[in-house]
Amino acid sequence: MGNKASGSFPYEVEEQPVVRLKSGWVMHKAWSKEVGRKPLSVFLYTLAQGESLETSPALNFVQRLKTLRHPYVLPYVDGVTIEAKSQFAIVTERVQPLSQLLPKLRKNVSQMSWGLYQVLTVLAFLAKSSLVHCNVTVDTIFVDRSGDWKVGGFESTVSQTDLGNSNVLRMLQNSIPEQALPPEFARPELIPQLPSGAMDAWLAGCLIFSLFAKEPFTQKQQLKQVHLLPPELKDEYTRLLTANPGRRGTAEDTLRSKYFKSPLVETCLFLEEINVRDGKEKERFFVNLSSQLDSFPATVCKLKILPHLVGALDYGGATGAPIGVVMSPLLQICKMLDTAEFNEHVADSVPKWFKINDRGLRTNLLSNLKNYLQHLTDAQVNDVVYPAVLQSFVDQLPAMRLLGIKTMLLIAPKVKTSHQESSLLRHLAKLQVDPEPSIRTNTTILLGNLAPLLPQMTREKVLYSAFGRALRDQFPPSRKAALNAFCHTKDFFSIRDTATKVLPAISFLTVDPNAEVRALALEGLELFAAKLVGGQPLIEAQQLDIQKSGRPVPLGTGIGVSATDGEAPSVLGWAIGKFFSATGRNAPASSSTPTAPNGASNQNSRPTTSTEATEEGWSEDENEEWADAPVASLPPPVQTAPSSSPSVLRTHNPSNPSPNQFSQPPPSLASAAVPSTVSSHASPSDGWDDDDEDDWGNDVTYVDTAPKPKSKPSAAAMTPSSSRKLGGRSLGGGVASSPSPTPPASKAAPKVTGWEDTWDDF
Repeated sequence: MGNKASGSFPYEVEEQPVVRLKSGWVMHKAWSKEVGRKPLSVFLYTLAQGESLETSPALNFVQRLKTLRHPYVLPYVDGVTIEAKSQFAIVTERVQPLSQLLPKLRKNVSQMSWGLYQVLTVLAFLAKSSLVHCNVTVDTIFVDRSGDWKVGGFESTVSQTDLGNSNVLRMLQNSIPEQALPPEFARPELIPQLPSGAMDAWLAGCLIFSLFAKEPFTQKQQLKQVHLLPPELKDEYTRLLTANPGRRGTAEDTLRSKYFKSPLVETCLFLEEINVRDGKEKERFFVNLSSQLDSFPATVCKLKILPHLVGALDYGGATGAPIGVVMSPLLQICKMLDTAEFNEHVADSVPKWFKINDRGLRTNLLSNLKNYLQHLTDAQVNDVVYPAVLQSFVDQLPAMRLLGIKTMLLIAPKVKTSHQESSLLRHLAKLQVDPEPSIRTNTTILLGNLAPLLPQMTREKVLYSAFGRALRDQFPPSRKAALNAFCHTKDFFSIRDTATKVLPAISFLTVDPNAEVRALALEGLELFAAKLVGGQPLIEAQQLDIQKSGRPVPLGTGIGVSATDGEAPSVLGWAIGKFFSATGRNAPASSSTPTAPNGASNQNSRPTTSTEATEEGWSEDENEEWADAPVASLPPPVQTAPSSSPSVLRTHNPSNPSPNQFSQPPPSLASAAVPSTVSSHASPSDGWDDDDEDDWGNDVTYVDTAPKPKSKPSAAAMTPSSSRKLGGRSLGGGVASSPSPTPPASKAAPKVTGWEDTWDDF
């Protein structure tokens, strides 16, 4: 029976029974007392008065259950004798009686076909082993957590040669229900000559009727109601119930029925035989599996199909098929999992998959990250996912770099601050000068979304330099992304930076050739001007404090004081600083250094050296940083036509540029640090397609207060200096190295509105 002594039962059994079987067994829910509390089932049998264990049918059940090893047989775990051998228990994996689940299962045709296939497979296996079950009914079949049907009830199982024993026949006649008794029992002398499996074939026919009948099977006459069965199964059902045992069908023949050609049956059988299938068969199977998962029961997907897919990836079962094809259905099932199920089946394998040096696998893992990110811990994101994202940033394929940008937005809340301030910002600085314009644009969008997660000092060093760089990109959507980024992060700029940096930089785009850029620039000016107006009380309060302290009030401090600044500077501080700098002496400690007149930068207050460039990839001295990483040049500003109609705008002719067009920026832009020369790294439309409209940033509230222009200049009035076609569409508004004809009005540049920008979808 077992090796456990009485009183040492290592299982916790629920007192309330699940079901009482006609054979005398009582089924209970149980759990192991080990760590993890594995769910189990316990079958208890109490010997009747005067009944001996050696002669009890229950002993035959235990012995058969221990010796029969088949995936569709009730899985034996342990056997224990308790209470002085008057009661004993069998421990199995957690199952439920089919009789309790049958009303629900009848609604799912695929699950019924798969369960019946498993039962017939066991009967065919027993027939080949010269064994007769003799007790196949709804009450002796159980269903496990994954939806598999398990055959039990082996109390009456005997060898084919034992059918000639009169005691065995008497026992079988008493155990088989009267309505299901095979006709050969009318002539017991012929039973020893029965073909192997003939008796079980009759009982299988009775089982099929019980599964599909609307009423309980109580009379043999009910077996004639063939119309209750699935049409594909009627012929096989009729052959199973043939009165002549020699002409009766077999369980193995029934398995060839069209009824079992369902997608679920074929899927489960393929997964069980996946190790012996060739690569082409595996690839074809996994491609079809993704489209079939929605029709399968969720429990079958999570507990039957998913473990096979995980094992195929971990142990080489998917060898021969592209890894990306295998990952697609696996990650599709991950959407159905809760955290406990994910940790049980998938969590341990995720680090292994990310370490595999396969671009297709990494693409699938990152593109489907939203389906399982909620189940990953912060440590798993930083140690496993984040390195894969950095690897995508430096991939040679633009699609992979763009995928890394998208993925970064998902995992950003879980990434360590140390990663954000070091490796992440360095990579984003390089992506901002990527040859692909869509990548440059989306990098700016990503930075705008990352701004709330960055430390204050990092924001002060990075945001203006990064967005200011994007303002000079020749790709119009990139400039629009920079303007939206400024508006979205306006609360992170001080009053001083707003007046001396942001507003001058934005105002430069009010004469942009692109109408949408001009509209966004005007909107940004209004937004930041309102910020200055709202900051006046703070400036006045600071000036009042200075006056009360008896110190001189500097001129122009209205634009020099910020919400984050400390003590206000003195009126001659800037000149004193310049004097001591020229003479090589140190300025007095008590002197302060305000902003220079006319917006000139104060080099004494914030000295910039060649080593000041921050490790994030941007520096306060923008000229120095941009010189190392040039970006596409800004298109020439729109010039007002010398006509009586001021509404007609003409673009600058690139074939005859002004010699000082950008080399000497206007005084109001001195703090914007416009580079004297900027080079183009990409064409105005390369890599940007108006079909790539993904709404990134839907989780963020964006600023969009400016009214859209009611009308746009005509094609004759607005002549882009360059236009290239991508994907059959014309993208205008940029500046290329050589002019091209004006595109037709019907092929205008794609409209990009608000903070949501276009993305490459692949």
